[in-house]
Amino acid sequence: WDASTGLLQRAIRAGAPFQVQGLSREGLVRSAVLLNNGSTVAAGPEGAPGRLFDVTTGQAGATIAVTRRAQDHPFGAALERTVEGLLAVGGQGEEVLLVDATSGNVRHRLSGHSPDNPSRLAVARDADLMVTSTFGGGQPVVRLWRPSSGAELTEVPVPGSSRVSTLAL
Repeated sequence: WDASTGLLQRAIRAGAPFQVQGLSREGLVRSAVLLNNGSTVAAGPEGAPGRLFDVTTGQAGATIAVTRRAQDHPFGAALERTVEGLLAVGGQGEEVLLVDATSGNVRHRLSGHSPDNPSRLAVARDADLMVTSTFGGGQPVVRLWRPSSGAELTEVPVPGSSRVSTLAL
């Protein structure tokens, strides 16, 4: 969209039909983020891995290698940009990925997330810090990380809750 006029500049079709429980569904894009000074958009469609697209041409670039199991919910990956120019990819499987925003190559794998509860994530806009959610010891926990190194800083239980649905920094 053009911010000054509100006019559509380009439509990028990132979703594609997919099968879930024997039914065909149109894959909606649940998350998108601009990268590389606005020249690239990362999209997380339902039923498919994330993908990088050139904003000027709309051409698909690198695929983000998210591991999915057959029983996983088809929601698209949660995407956030870090201050180091990495793309944080969560919401699928046991890992949150930190991916190079140009090539789509995985730089760090933040493991130990619950495969049965999609990970939520949030990234600080002005610091080398991010937070993810998962389950530990039968209750929800949030984990703080340094995206630049992939190092876990701490894990904090969230008592009295059945899950963490939203995070912010």
